Amino acid sequence: MAENTIFGLNLMGLMVRISNLRNAAMKISCLRLTVAFLLLLAFRISAAVLYVDLNSTNPVPPYADWSTAATNIQNAINAANSGDVVLV
Repeated sequence: MAENTIFGLNLMGLMVRISNLRNAAMKISCLRLTVAFLLLLAFRISAAVLYVDLNSTNPVPPYADWSTAATNIQNAINAANSGDVVLV
């Protein structure tokens, strides 16, 4: 028993506590990274693609595909939100 103590401290107990603190810190770090990733993903998912085709015969907002593409860029830009992509 004496080899597991220094200055009256139980080294095995101290090592277990340090290990538990490291595990808790690791879990918190992983949780923070997961939350940050999900928030970034949520913002990226909300981005839309708007289409522009000069020859479109059925321009219907929000210009979500080529069959309903805007006939000019300005209409698509007006319908776009921050982070959206306008394809011409």
